[in-house]
Amino acid sequence: MKLVNYKNRNIKLGDKVKVVTDIPSVNGMLHKNTIVKIDEITNSNPVRGSIRVVDNLGKIWWLNSKDISVIDE
Repeated sequence: MKLVNYKNRNIKLGDKVKVVTDIPSVNGMLHKNTIVKIDEITNSNPVRGSIRVVDNLGKIWWLNSKDISVIDE
């Protein structure tokens, strides 16, 4: 499965990406410009998100590809 973000850049497992919008949840907030690492990519549940990421505290978040941007290195 080929996955791209909103800028048509390839996203793959293990990439560090930046969150482009604030993501609220009942367990807290994932803030814009936070750097997260892609942990899993699936399309089993498109409602909650298809990309599992881990933030710097180890918290797991499910995001859509439109919510992240690949970091330029």
